[in-house]
Amino acid sequence: HEIALGQFDYAQHFPTSPRAKKLARNRGAVHTMRQILNTWLDSVESTLELETFADYAADVRNIWIALYGDWAADQFTSTVARKWVADQTCSRKRILNKLTPLRQAMRMAVVDGILAEDPLAKLQVVRPDEAGEDDDIDPFSPAEFAAVTGALEPQTANAATFWAWTGLREGELIALSWSDVDIDAGAIRISKAVRGNRIKAPKTRQGRRTIRLLPPALDALRRQREHTQLIGQRVFQNPSWRPRAGSRWAEPKPGPWTEKSLRNAWRAGGCRPSRSPSSPTPS
Repeated sequence: HEIALGQFDYAQHFPTSPRAKKLARNRGAVHTMRQILNTWLDSVESTLELETFADYAADVRNIWIALYGDWAADQFTSTVARKWVADQTCSRKRILNKLTPLRQAMRMAVVDGILAEDPLAKLQVVRPDEAGEDDDIDPFSPAEFAAVTGALEPQTANAATFWAWTGLREGELIALSWSDVDIDAGAIRISKAVRGNRIKAPKTRQGRRTIRLLPPALDALRRQREHTQLIGQRVFQNPSWRPRAGSRWAEPKPGPWTEKSLRNAWRAGGCRPSRSPSSPTPS
């Protein structure tokens, strides 16, 4: 009778059959969110940078699978998505970042015929009063900046000063080599950055650029020459690097910065985390 009416649902009658997912009338009802998300992760792993994939995989595992992994895919509706957004207390940017892997997985499910439509297609993330008082631009005064850098070890102070007066990204500052520096011309060439344990090229053409140095940045480079130029590699080094990460007992010695250790050193100078040297330069 159902066959005659065109209403036969293979999955409903044979739910344990290996063919159920392919022959079901509503494939979204027999695929879980876990399966959709993991299928998407498998499809993009070889196309993404290691760190990007790790970030996506962490959000998939810790957010989307943790909350909705056992749901049937067609149960995750636009209403569910809006409710999740409304419950978030983080910034709009962070919410959008968390949604990125979910959006892409849902789009792929539509392309694969698992879902009839994308529940996130029209989702908008609006955060009232996004720019509050805590987000106001808060530049350093010359006295504040001098007080902070004065509390730092000389090499760290050089790095902080150079960072502030160039506006480099953390990874660009860490990767800067003496071969990228032309002190006579007062310029540096940015062509790489550290990301995790790797050195990578910029993602865009605009990321490769030459920066003319302001006097405080140039002075910091001149002071740094005595510490690292003869070594001939990276300009800035962590004077308190330990040879084994996490070792309290290893003797500290000069070594490479990491993004985390650079931020920690800055905070050790007495500055709150939200004001890094890459914040607006001292006025």
